[in-house]
Amino acid sequence: MYELLVVGDDPAGLATATRAARQGLHVALAYPSVDGLQSSPFLSAALRELVPELAVDFGAHHNGRSDGKLSADRLRRVVINKVEDIAARQLAVVRSAGVELFRGQPRFLDEHTVEVAGMDAAVLLRAQCIAVATGATFANDLRTERLGGRVVNADQILNVNSMPSRLIVVGADPRAVEFASLFAVGGSRVVVLDEAPPTDNCDGLHDISMAVGVSFRNDAEVVGIDTIRDLAEPDLVGVFLGDGCRLLGDRVLVPGRRIGRTETLNLSAAGLVADDCYQLWCDHQHRTWLPHIYGVGEVVGFSPRDLDAAAQARTVVDAIVHPQRVPMPLGFKKDRQRVRNRANLSVVK
Repeated sequence: MYELLVVGDDPAGLATATRAARQGLHVALAYPSVDGLQSSPFLSAALRELVPELAVDFGAHHNGRSDGKLSADRLRRVVINKVEDIAARQLAVVRSAGVELFRGQPRFLDEHTVEVAGMDAAVLLRAQCIAVATGATFANDLRTERLGGRVVNADQILNVNSMPSRLIVVGADPRAVEFASLFAVGGSRVVVLDEAPPTDNCDGLHDISMAVGVSFRNDAEVVGIDTIRDLAEPDLVGVFLGDGCRLLGDRVLVPGRRIGRTETLNLSAAGLVADDCYQLWCDHQHRTWLPHIYGVGEVVGFSPRDLDAAAQARTVVDAIVHPQRVPMPLGFKKDRQRVRNRANLSVVK
């Protein structure tokens, strides 16, 4: 039996597994196959490495030494290769710390047992403590379905058939700016709309995006998005602003609602119930209603006190190594039984 089993490859989960192993715990990591196009936890790191690399071609384009254009298919392949490279490097660090890795689709059998279904056979892993770190993905948005693929979220943008000549990005959150920079160096004209100026620029992401040609329009209130049927330029998307202006683009990248990637975990077998966004309730020590099961990273149903992956790892590992320092919440046993009852009811239904 392992002392800690981390389920998922969210950066906070990898940091938790690494820190626990380095403190002498017997640790295993169960993670699904890396998918570079579906909210991979390695995607953000891949984009931040790719943009400076591709910016060399961007500079060559402006100096007349290159056409500076990437096809959608080539851009997709470049991103997938970079994601796989980042994943291999980060998992190698985890393995070097002494963590045993198991790749496959994990699912709970009970509160201490997880089955990992790989390509050849299933493996049963038992652990005293389990950390759920499956991350999050984007929920399907009615706007993206209604407007026929012209409006996409961050999970869909890399599946476009052709490079947009004009891309409009709604919102200046880090993931949106990363994609804005990627498509800018790929040859698209990109504008980012946001209601407020960017505030967090400690990592230089905003400066890098501006250097590769991304335009920012602050104080832009988006009040509507719809396709425009124009004889000269058919099937464009119009973004309507509160001041009466209208911007036209080939594609619009919209922020999506983030939901936890827990649907396939069979949480009810462990006595856990996710919220409406498939995320887990956790206390300030990242414990769920079951005190030996933790939630880390984006699977947590609210912004945890420790937003940094390393800080979350420290909190979880310290709670495991020094359990006497972790106070039990008031009414914990009663709440735990209530959750178990809800889980049983969901199974019966």
